[in-house]
Amino acid sequence: MANSKPTLGYWQLRGLAQPIRFLLTYLGVEVNEKRYSGFDQWQADKLNLGLAFPNVPYLIDGDLKLTESRAILRHFARDTAVYPKTADAIRTCDMLENVLWDIWFGLIRYCNSGLEPLKEYFENEIPKKIGYLNAFMENKKFILGNEISYVDFILYEILYHYTTYKAEYLDKYPALSQYKKSFEEIPAIAKYIASDDYIKGPCINPMAKIPI
Repeated sequence: MANSKPTLGYWQLRGLAQPIRFLLTYLGVEVNEKRYSGFDQWQADKLNLGLAFPNVPYLIDGDLKLTESRAILRHFARDTAVYPKTADAIRTCDMLENVLWDIWFGLIRYCNSGLEPLKEYFENEIPKKIGYLNAFMENKKFILGNEISYVDFILYEILYHYTTYKAEYLDKYPALSQYKKSFEEIPAIAKYIASDDYIKGPCINPMAKIPI
């Protein structure tokens, strides 16, 4: 990485950047954050940053300019202890990453739009996926067992979103409820949550039909 701190750009909310923020905290990596408070502010920067695919979140680190949240998460995870080391572990992380994205965006799309077809999918199909996830996580400390991976930071944020949507949402999923509690007790994470830099909310666009 460059000598100066990288810049991470995103909205003044949790959203897709929060797993990255948690991972940076866990790894002890310092960045300068540019938090956009409004669309006009982002539009003024959007085409002037040299990004091949202008979007948020973005990472600028010297000549490195990267967008897409999972690409940025993997960038920071790679070559650290949170990146899977075996072929089996990589396959598991790849699978869970995609499963989690479906679960996450089931909630995000419904809350953003409030549309009935998305509500039907969210209420009928998403609980099945979460049930499978809960069964997968039984007797596991982390997704890979006892070793934390970069995908755990995605999982935690999804669970935070769901319990913000409905505080008791995880009551039917004891393994996931315990996972969320245990993740928050990781010393570096607990310290970050207690800090002034931590964003408690909103989780998504505050103008969503169902704000969370």
